[in-house]
Amino acid sequence: MDKFLVIEEAQEILKRDPKSIQAHLALGNAYLLKRDIPKAGKSFEEVIQIAPDNPAGYFHKGRILLAQRNSFRMPPTSRIPSDGFITKRISSPVRLPI
Repeated sequence: MDKFLVIEEAQEILKRDPKSIQAHLALGNAYLLKRDIPKAGKSFEEVIQIAPDNPAGYFHKGRILLAQRNSFRMPPTSRIPSDGFITKRISSPVRLPI
């Protein structure tokens, strides 16, 4: 479905039912496809405000944070260990006082 059509339909639904979680989610996803991160974030924040126990709002808010992070220059992946964790390698054992 065309993202512009989804935006129009979701906005129409929200005029009749401003607390429609499905309409806010559809609107946020359509804005995310358009790369309109601020509007997408606002839609997902509305879901969290309306239904704080619904995990969908938090999941999609996480997608927004990832999209924002990816818009910044990230360090080369060659500096990140293959296990995905940034850890300090200890060359000798550490003795802790007992």
